[in-house]
Parts: sequence; C-alpha cells; structure tokens
Amino acid sequence: MAVRKRGDAFMADFMIKRTRYRGTFDKVRLSGETNERLRFQTKDEAQNLLAYRETVYHDEMYAFTVFALHCGARSGTIMDLRWNNFALNCRTALFIGGDKKSPPKTLPMSQPTIDAIKTMERLNPNSKGSFAHFKKDGKLRTAWDRMQEALGFDDVVVHTLRHTCASWRCNGGWT
Repeated sequence: MAVRKRGDAFMADFMIKRTRYRGTFDKVRLSGETNERLRFQTKDEAQNLLAYRETVYHDEMYAFTVFALHCGARSGTIMDLRWNNFALNCRTALFIGGDKKSPPKTLPMSQPTIDAIKTMERLNPNSKGSFAHFKKDGKLRTAWDRMQEALGFDDVVVHTLRHTCASWRCNGGWT
C-alpha cells in the first residue's frame, strides 16, 4: 500500500510539472466568487420596514416597498412599468422583458399592490408610470440608505424585497 501511495504522489507531481512546462495551467480559468445574497426578511423585519416607510416617507416610498415586496420584481423592472401595464380591474400587471430572452409576464396583483398603484396614480397622475420618477432622481437609493441606517439593516438591499417575496411564497407564509 505504501508503494502505491508513493507512486500516486510521484505521478501527481509529474503531471503537475508537465502541465506547467506546457503552459496548460495558464489556460485554466479559476471560477470567481459568486456575488449572490441569500438574504430575505422575516415578517417582523418587513413590518418594521413598512412601518418606517409609512411614517417617515409616507406614500411614495411606502407604495414602492409594498409593491416590490408583494410582486417580487426587480426594482429596475418596477420603475420601468408604465400606466398601461396595469389592469386593475383584472388585478394583473404586465411585465415586459427588457431583452429578447425575457418574454412578457402577466402577474396577479394582491390588494396591497393595487392600493399602492392607486396611491401612485393619485400622487403622480402626469408621470410616465407609477414609479418611473424614482429612476431619474436617485430618490430610491437615498431613501433606502437612510432606512438601512435608521433600522440597523446592514445587509438589506432593495433586491432583498424580491428574495423575501419568493421565500414567503415558497414557505407558504404568503398572506
């Protein structure tokens, strides 16, 4: 057995030296670290976030947070929505893909998301869409950073709302 281990070690050393000599290691690409966040909010954290949004930022940021938390879409996709993407009487929103690979999706809307859209329609009737103005002025980023600091959420980003929606739906905690 000892001879075999020595032989394996010799062979491994030989192969490494051979590939270095031929430059094979130069062609091997190392996989990079993933930049994934697997964070989602608990019910208590989400309630604290919504309470903060409602008291500090009132209607607009509260409506955005509710909509993002309930529909699970990316923030950029939400900000790209136009008024004609909503069919409130059918309780649906049409998400049009930003590229050829993403087909349009029709998602059902809960009552809180419908209320959020109605609020935005009341506050910004002349805008292109419900949350379109957030994209230009950086208002969302500023408000989110202030909220993180106030609530002590150091690892919660806007995209966390998407993860929270998916996690709650998978775990059956959706209300």
